[in-house]
This record gives sequence, C-alpha cells and structure tokens, in this order.
Amino acid sequence: MKAKIVGLGLLFCLIGPLAITYLLLQFQKKQIRREVKQQMIAGIDKNDLVLLTFTQEEANKKLRWEHSKEFEFENNMYDVVIQESNGNTISFWCWLDHEETQLNKTLKTLFTLALHDHKQHRHQQENLLLFFKTLFLNKNICYNFFNNETITISTNYHNNLISWEFTPTIPPPEFG
Repeated sequence: MKAKIVGLGLLFCLIGPLAITYLLLQFQKKQIRREVKQQMIAGIDKNDLVLLTFTQEEANKKLRWEHSKEFEFENNMYDVVIQESNGNTISFWCWLDHEETQLNKTLKTLFTLALHDHKQHRHQQENLLLFFKTLFLNKNICYNFFNNETITISTNYHNNLISWEFTPTIPPPEFG
C-alpha cells in the first residue's frame, strides 16, 4: 500500500507541473475573452477591426470555430463583432486577438515539448531494457567434443560474448 502511495506521489510530481501550467493558461484565456467582450461592449471603432470575407465553402474549410463568436484562421484567433452575409459570401468584422493567439502558441509549444519528452523517455526506457538484457546470459547450444566432456556455449543478447562451461567427466579418469 505504501508503494502505491509513493508511486502516485511520483506520478503527480511528473504530471503536476504540466497540468497546472495548462490550467493556468486556460484561466488566462478565459480572462482575456472577458476583457475583449468588455471592449466590444464599450464600442470598438470599426477602423480597429479586420474584415475577412469568405465563400461558404472557404469558411467551412479554413475556419476552426471555438464557439459562435470566435474562430481561428491562419494560426490567429479572431473574435467576431459583426457578421454579414451576401449571397454565397460571408464577411466578418473581427477583432484580431493577439493575446489569445500568443496563449495558443504557448500551449502548442508546451504540448510539443511534453510529447517530445514522452518519446525521449520511451527511448531511454528501451535503451535501459537493452542494457539489462546484455547482463543476463542465455544458454543456447551444447556440443559434445570428447566422449566424456560436454561443453556448453552461452551467449549474451548483443555482444555475442562466449563463455565456456566445462562439465567434469563422471566417473573421474583413472591414471596409472
């Protein structure tokens, strides 16, 4: 039971910093969204907005929607202030959200680093396993070279080191 608690503690030490950082970044995203909404309500000058116009097909393919008033386009986050529709085209007057764009880039970087560390950790585990396999010998082949003597050849997994093991003759030879 004590080993399980220690194991859970070590697991938390490994995962905790990443999880806490992720939660803090999500909290910052929510705060920034609130600030942007407050700025929109206060009235943003139309000159500060970005006009993006798409066909319906382009909008479906190029835009990744967070919710009905926010989307990502070309790795930038936009908040929709005004949406206009003319036949097959849709125009969005948007606020380019620099802070949320930077937060998303930071999150992607963190996940990339975590994934890389996971791959590196797995590679280190494989190398350690290969090392341990070289420490144990595996008896493979037995040859009988002489009538009363058996030689066993043992090889390890990687270096093909050979050790000789001689079995004494039974009964012992008589000299005389």
